[in-house]
Amino acid sequence: MPFDSGSHLRLEVRTSIPEEARVFRNNLKNALGNAYVKQTAEQMSDSYRALERLVNDLNDQSKLAWRSTVLDVRQHVTISCNEHRPNGEVETGLEPGTLSGG
Repeated sequence: MPFDSGSHLRLEVRTSIPEEARVFRNNLKNALGNAYVKQTAEQMSDSYRALERLVNDLNDQSKLAWRSTVLDVRQHVTISCNEHRPNGEVETGLEPGTLSGG
């Protein structure tokens, strides 16, 4: 995107999902995997128990850091910004949140 005096900024987004978040997503996916198909009472009970465990973990005050890790998607991506100047110089390591557009 255009920037100062003929420069342009290039944003790079990298996904870096923490292991705890990956496990949480898989557990949630598995618990809800059969939500829209006909199930036996036993299958529905198993799904309910799996969801209940996840909800209990999310509500557990001793797991606040874990909850933040698995739910805060800002922790699952890294955004970097480089300024490319007309003379070919590249300024690296700019923090997008510190620039004038946030």
